[in-house]
Amino acid sequence: MRYRLASAIILGFAGWASADWATFGGDPRRTGYAASDAGFSQENAKQLGLMWRRTLDSAPIELTFATVPVIAGAVVVAGTGDDRLYALDASSGDILWSTQFDMQGTPLNRGTGGWLCPHAMQAKPVIDAASHAVYAVSRDGRLRMLDVATGATKHPPVQFTPPFSKSWSLN
Repeated sequence: MRYRLASAIILGFAGWASADWATFGGDPRRTGYAASDAGFSQENAKQLGLMWRRTLDSAPIELTFATVPVIAGAVVVAGTGDDRLYALDASSGDILWSTQFDMQGTPLNRGTGGWLCPHAMQAKPVIDAASHAVYAVSRDGRLRMLDVATGATKHPPVQFTPPFSKSWSLN
């Protein structure tokens, strides 16, 4: 099935567009504050607009479809509930690469409407610009380390959380 993940990239403020938002909430404290937002005001907010929209292939699992996207440099990374990770060009929305993680094991209550623990990828990915890596936890609880530019595996996956648990974020 195809579902829409719409990402709004704001126009008109080059400082903001080049700023990294490499983790959920923008920083390890999840403040949601971006110092480079200082140029926004009520007067110039009407100049903002949607730059692109991208439809990604994914199948929702229970109530989970996609993770919150993260941005580093010119790359936007988002995961989907069915263990896919996408890297998109921040300027155009073009898909740079995607990968489908293999899943080990089977959830205990699969198919029972277990929406409280939907057994889907929910942990938001994190980008480490220094190592050029994106980290993601697949639904089987394994931590993945991929090259942010190519999607190639940089390190074999390691068990990080209990399989099929409800992991929200890596930070």
